[in-house]
Amino acid sequence: MDMTAAEYVLGTLDADERAAFERILMDDAQAVAEVAAWQRRLALLDAIAPDVTPSPELWARIEAATRPEAANDNRVASGWRGAAVAAALLACVSSGLAVMGWQKPAETRVVTRTVASKMDAVATLTPEGATPAVLVGWHEASGRYEVRPVTMDVDPVHAHQLWLIVEGEGPRSLGLIGNEARWIDGRALRPGQSATIAVSVEPLGGSKTGSPTGPVIYSGKLIRLPERS
Repeated sequence: MDMTAAEYVLGTLDADERAAFERILMDDAQAVAEVAAWQRRLALLDAIAPDVTPSPELWARIEAATRPEAANDNRVASGWRGAAVAAALLACVSSGLAVMGWQKPAETRVVTRTVASKMDAVATLTPEGATPAVLVGWHEASGRYEVRPVTMDVDPVHAHQLWLIVEGEGPRSLGLIGNEARWIDGRALRPGQSATIAVSVEPLGGSKTGSPTGPVIYSGKLIRLPERS
């Protein structure tokens, strides 16, 4: 069930298999949970990949590679789908970002797809290497930071303040964050080639000094993503 759910999310099931699995989803809560889990695991791939429409020539090559004599050989088809699942997982794991819950803030989806669809760097903020609490993406073209809390708990009597720490410089505030996704204008706070993103606990309203005054609870290096051709 777990592998079928993964193939369903990746779109590697054939039409009959997909229809059969969708019938299972209508009354199998475990299957629904497996699909939701895979959607969360693979959400990062959708978040960082720009929209590209395959050319007719590429579609022809894909069909030629997946349709030939072996089309009725279940072992070959299963192996190809397994390779697709493995490749998707490797893409997440190799980046160190196989995490849950990354989605672009809905209110800026149109802008995201046209101006900031290419994410250039990602920071996974954790409490000393534990489960990711906050994800921060940097979009070079628009000069904006995309912030997505994942497991961060809201503190009703304190504020969580986001900081940019560029090598050789002091912390600079990116603003306060809560448990909702948001965009931050970072045109005056560009990260350069080496930067750390951190979250500190501050009094309500944020630090009054321009620097962190409370404990830093999450931090992570901003990692540049590979260039795509």
